[in-house]
Amino acid sequence: MARWRGPVIADGGVLTIEEEFTVSNFTNNGATVYPNNTKSGGNAITNAYLKGGTTDATQSSQPRTWANVYLDRDGVLVADEDVLTVTNWHEPEGGTAERVVMN
Repeated sequence: MARWRGPVIADGGVLTIEEEFTVSNFTNNGATVYPNNTKSGGNAITNAYLKGGTTDATQSSQPRTWANVYLDRDGVLVADEDVLTVTNWHEPEGGTAERVVMN
């Protein structure tokens, strides 16, 4: 099976990411995204740029790690902190973004 090697950029609509592989750069500019991909022995997502829309990581109960999350004011992240580990949070200057973490 062929694997996508480029960045993932979601400008609108609905996108579901599945399987076991690393997304090096993921950008949500205004879509609803379900990033269910996992990576055993590494990061499921290296850089997540959440500029808009909703990124909902609660649709899979598989534990996974994202290395860097860049959360802008218009980006929303829905996640279970018992399932998703974020190594580095980067929030916008001048305040925090809207972030929803569910247990």
